[in-house]
Amino acid sequence: MTAPAPPSWLEVTLTLPEPLADPAGCALLEWGAPGLVEETDGAGVRLRAYLAEPPRGFGRRLRAYLAALGTASGVPGPVSVRLARRRDPGWARAWRAFHRPLRFGRVVVAASWHRVRPVRGQVLVRLDPGMAFGTGQHPTTAACLGALAAHVRPDRPLLDLGTGSGILAIAAARLGARPVIALDTDPEACRAAAANCRRNGVGSTVRVRCGSLEVLRPRAAFALILANLTAAAHLALLPALRGHLAPRGRAVLAGILAAQAPDVRRAVRAAGLAVVGRQRTGEWVALHVARPS
Repeated sequence: MTAPAPPSWLEVTLTLPEPLADPAGCALLEWGAPGLVEETDGAGVRLRAYLAEPPRGFGRRLRAYLAALGTASGVPGPVSVRLARRRDPGWARAWRAFHRPLRFGRVVVAASWHRVRPVRGQVLVRLDPGMAFGTGQHPTTAACLGALAAHVRPDRPLLDLGTGSGILAIAAARLGARPVIALDTDPEACRAAAANCRRNGVGSTVRVRCGSLEVLRPRAAFALILANLTAAAHLALLPALRGHLAPRGRAVLAGILAAQAPDVRRAVRAAGLAVVGRQRTGEWVALHVARPS
């Protein structure tokens, strides 16, 4: 009988310009890293993190994310990505101790190993890190979860644009929104989101589809739209998004770097929508947008 291979971690080492360090670090935490080591030298900022269960195609997805981040921030600069497998010195279980349940208003997000019971009025989302982007660790996901807890209405339709792990769609369904449509252009994310919906018992309420707004029925309108995307994606989609926002409906546009917010605000006004709120966390901004009645 062949002995099982020793547990290993994926060591991720990034060297990148200082303005990209914070959003890149948040992304690594979102993908399941229990912590980060940050060093500064003449080449920029070096980040090191370890992933126990990286998602399929992680290297490709990480490089695409960093390229988009550099383009969006206007500081593409040199970025070095090094991935290496390291033997696990007994951390295979210990790393889970770094992950804590998170609370966003009435929404509690916990991994499968957390012993959590929601109190009355709360809803629980079970989500293990590593399957796809979106565990509540990243400021952009947190902004959407907070808005969701405040603005979702039972039995009203909701769209989750760029669903990733499906975290927002699951929380929305648990809060009573229906129907819930979850869209993503990444087939791996769609598979992860559908699996997470089934695990959380909302597989019949949330419809996961691969694609963007073009896959929706032309007259499909939603009371609440959550869009955790890049600023470039918001600029491209805003004209079409207006047609899917119900009168007096609200959209939360997240994933915007602070330097990009003025461009997105202008695009919002050009699309015939109004900015009715703004939330900033570190380098990230979420715009709350409404369609006038």
